[in-house]
Amino acid sequence: MVRILFVCNTYCSQAARWISQLSGSGYDIHLFDPYHSPLYPGLHGVTVHTGWQKEYVPAGVIVRCRYPFVRGRYFLQKRLPRLWQLIVPPSTVMLAQLIKRLQPNCIHVLYGMQKGCYVLFDSRKYLGGDLPAPWIYSSRGSDLYYYGQFNIELGKFSKNAIT
Repeated sequence: MVRILFVCNTYCSQAARWISQLSGSGYDIHLFDPYHSPLYPGLHGVTVHTGWQKEYVPAGVIVRCRYPFVRGRYFLQKRLPRLWQLIVPPSTVMLAQLIKRLQPNCIHVLYGMQKGCYVLFDSRKYLGGDLPAPWIYSSRGSDLYYYGQFNIELGKFSKNAIT
């Protein structure tokens, strides 16, 4: 079975539409949101990997969380950041651990360049250098045009980039 890992916002209607097109075709679909957003109501047929338990879970969505829903997490994050960093690892570490555990056949970033790709690229140092699977970036705006003016070469980030 082909396993696809989406790195995207879980409260995004565009991501929910992409995933719903694939959900009935036999793919094993997993979703990781680096910023732990709420779940979009139209999301279905996917396993969501998150740091915190979600308050609302749509039917047909499996949520795998590292920590149960705990009140006061925003207080800890804002007022006691050092304690927060001891409890919750950064998104790059969580993504690297997820990639090691899942061994996806493909990683698809459906986010802005900074919010999705940079988290994926930073997780490479925890993976030993390069991504273990090909990755796809789908732009939802003018990210490629904007960053193209700064001569950023996407090829230097990964040998497995699909262009």
